[in-house]
Amino acid sequence: MAARSGKTYLAGLRDNRNIWMDGSRVSDVVDHPALKGAAQTLAAVYDLQLENSEICLGDNPQTKKKISRSHMIPRSREDLFKRHACLEKIAELTVGLMGRTPDYLNVTFAGFVGDKSAWASNGNEAGAERLSLYQQQLMEHDWCLTHAIVSPGSDKSQGDAPRADDAITLHKVENTEHGILVRGSKALATLAPFADEIAVYPRTPMPEGSEKYMLAFSIPLATPGLKFLCRDSMSTPRQDFDHPFSGRFDEQDAFVIFDNVEIPHERVFIDGNINLVRNDRDLMIPSFAVMSGTSDSEARASILAMNESYSLSIAPTIKSLLVLTAPKIKESPKEVIKEVVEDQEVTNIDLNDDLQDPKSIIEQNTKTLEMVVESKIAEDLLQETKNIDNSESQEFNLTDLLFVAFVSILSGVLIALIYIQLKSRQSKKIDYDFEEAKDNSSSIQGLPKGLSIENNKDEQQLDLAVTYFEMGDLENSKSILDEIIRSSDNDKLKQDAQNLLDKFTK
Repeated sequence: MAARSGKTYLAGLRDNRNIWMDGSRVSDVVDHPALKGAAQTLAAVYDLQLENSEICLGDNPQTKKKISRSHMIPRSREDLFKRHACLEKIAELTVGLMGRTPDYLNVTFAGFVGDKSAWASNGNEAGAERLSLYQQQLMEHDWCLTHAIVSPGSDKSQGDAPRADDAITLHKVENTEHGILVRGSKALATLAPFADEIAVYPRTPMPEGSEKYMLAFSIPLATPGLKFLCRDSMSTPRQDFDHPFSGRFDEQDAFVIFDNVEIPHERVFIDGNINLVRNDRDLMIPSFAVMSGTSDSEARASILAMNESYSLSIAPTIKSLLVLTAPKIKESPKEVIKEVVEDQEVTNIDLNDDLQDPKSIIEQNTKTLEMVVESKIAEDLLQETKNIDNSESQEFNLTDLLFVAFVSILSGVLIALIYIQLKSRQSKKIDYDFEEAKDNSSSIQGLPKGLSIENNKDEQQLDLAVTYFEMGDLENSKSILDEIIRSSDNDKLKQDAQNLLDKFTK
């Protein structure tokens, strides 16, 4: 199997997935009034890639079968252009209103596998290999993916990272014979009702002690224990005509509940390895009390030490003509940097310490951009340019002034001639015939044959009579209808007028 059709895609949605909307479980995503519009649109996306195979399909490097170019890992400038053409076709089909069409996560996972070194670091080589194999399956089956990477916020005052006792956020419960058991919830799975599989991976680094929350995996939507709670739908059965966008492009979002879901080993890409995202570097953020007790001189010394360490680490490998330089400090701070610890004694800030005028503060804290000349040849060229500029500025004499004057006079004459010419053209009066031309079927370009925009008095009178009738003003309505029946040359209008008169007796 490779690139699939819309029909095959829709058939795959009937897998007894646990989708809930408006308090009721959805029995069939394809036929549900609020979901079928988007389902049909996504089916059209799959058909599009087959109908435009020369643009949207390429060869699988392993199987040589035709796959969507959104799965491909670009290795050249040409590959990027080919993929762009495919994604552009899909965006045009949905008028750019569906941001989570299948190509979205196809490109994401192709990026993951394009450089596996990030996933294979810090002892996660096995997870990286499983991720690569999964991306091959994704290409071969042409699955539609959704993802849930946001942890539900139960207490925002504690930050985004889950606490050790957080039972709401998705977490690992235990190891099983065939994989791991997970429990909790995730948000916000866009396209969930219409996806074949759901992917979960970390969105932000996590602190030490959060190992059970550091998970990455992908499983089918119909996996036992998975439940999806959809938001209110923007689509209704009668919106296809009056609201064509919401009727066809409502991607849907869902809150995902994992109720003791078992993830097979081969689908687990990260299992508790917090150092994979942190890169094994601990970041200690000092408390407010510690920061407020740090003097100005201590802060300056700390920044200088950090800059010095950074410059030493990159100096052997980086050579740049443009460098950012900090303000020069004549004397190094004499105070020793205090160790930042939680139990450090808090000292008050002396607002009068090193008090300076605003100009001095700006000069000391403003970074400057300097051009560093690292080549003797470049230095000589710059000096030669300066010498030429100086010599030329001294040679500006009377001849140069006369030349400038001549050019100025010539320019003034030309501008005057152009102005006179334009003025003479504007003075010529053009008489127009303002008599309105009568419309006919052939005089207006673009109108169908026999159609005119000329007003029809009898039709207007009939419309007025209908309006009076609907308002309950039967006297005026009858008067107008009698006049149409008496004087109109249009038999159809007469009949319409008589039909309306017949309603008076009813």
